[in-house]
Amino acid sequence: MAEHYPGTAYVTQLKEATAFLRNAGIPSPDFAVVLGSGLGGFVEEISNAKKIPYSEIPHFPLSSAVGHAGNLVYGKVGSKNVVALAGRVHQYEGHSGARVAFAARTLGFLGAKNLIVTNAAGAVNTNLKPGDLVLLKNIIGFFSDNPSTGVHHPELGEMFYDVSFPFDAALLETAKKEYAKLKVTAHEGVYLLTRGPAYETAAEIQAAKMMGADLVGMSTVPEVLAARQMKIKVLGISLVTNMAAGTLPQPLDHSEVLDIANKSAQVFRKLVRGIIESS
Repeated sequence: MAEHYPGTAYVTQLKEATAFLRNAGIPSPDFAVVLGSGLGGFVEEISNAKKIPYSEIPHFPLSSAVGHAGNLVYGKVGSKNVVALAGRVHQYEGHSGARVAFAARTLGFLGAKNLIVTNAAGAVNTNLKPGDLVLLKNIIGFFSDNPSTGVHHPELGEMFYDVSFPFDAALLETAKKEYAKLKVTAHEGVYLLTRGPAYETAAEIQAAKMMGADLVGMSTVPEVLAARQMKIKVLGISLVTNMAAGTLPQPLDHSEVLDIANKSAQVFRKLVRGIIESS
């Protein structure tokens, strides 16, 4: 009798989603890109783009968050095959870490070797300001539901895997060169996940600062961990859309997040495009 793994049903779903995408004619992507709140405009950089709503892809979770379109878009950026996830799901929508990472893992099964994860984040580090595009140098995932919990299977990678430095050094260096070309300051920072959907309290932000966080947000960590388990190279970029709780007197508002994202869209698009073309 075949050995049973608790992630067998999950992997079967991943394979069914992957088969659907292959049958749709999607080649193995050179880069997969996860687009955060308000950053979906990057898909306009993809030539000969084709769109598949998540609702048509077997087992894909559907996003309910404002600013997340819920489409898989594929085509070319320069000479590279690119698949972009325009929108993601979050733990605060009631999803487990494994379900949050499902779409990114599907692209890994499709053959993606590089993953760019992006997000809108609040700045804990007061040297940052809204509009800054911050390269992630590490993550704090203590408050994340680990995407590997309950779905161990050898096709997902080792059960115990090293994530000491989750972001790829070569991709980081390429990104810094693209920042320089665009004359954009290449801030670097540590991203801490909170589960949401409430914004953090001022006391929680102080705790995050003491833990070494520069940024806080409600996403990204599950996809990063899942990708590293699968040996996919990862680059992370946070767009600072607001100062975190307690750093300014006014209350936080999601409309502010989307407004800043829209204002920074052109620079963000050029940056990600340049990283893909130069890698």
